[in-house]
Amino acid sequence: MKKWIKLTAAILFVIMGGAGCMSSESKVMEHLEEKYNEKFEVESTKEGSVIFPEMYGKDKVIAHQEGKPELVFLAGESRNEDGVYYDTFILSIWSNQLDQLYQDKVNQAFNEDVEFKTMLFVEEEKYAEEKKDSSVTDFFTKR
Repeated sequence: MKKWIKLTAAILFVIMGGAGCMSSESKVMEHLEEKYNEKFEVESTKEGSVIFPEMYGKDKVIAHQEGKPELVFLAGESRNEDGVYYDTFILSIWSNQLDQLYQDKVNQAFNEDVEFKTMLFVEEEKYAEEKKDSSVTDFFTKR
């Protein structure tokens, strides 16, 4: 009898853990689609800590805009506040613009076609969804 209880408890534990991850993934994706009025695709999910989210973070989603796999970004729920989400979608757009802006110069410097990716870090308070349609050069020149 004890074996059945342990087995049932283990199965429930696994189901609840997986369901929590899927639930948070769908919440993040729903938030992104509402925020940007765009469709996104999940590339992968990194499971966070249910017990210690403040220390280890919550679930994170690596996604890209539908039809634009070059615009990969990170999104998730704040580790400190339930229902508060973050994402780096705009930084992904701007990084892609920098890639295109400097492609010729990078190729010239190495005398061949070189694959590279620019990573851009900006304090979250300094960019918002309304900047989605602005360019990275506008952002840096209007600061």
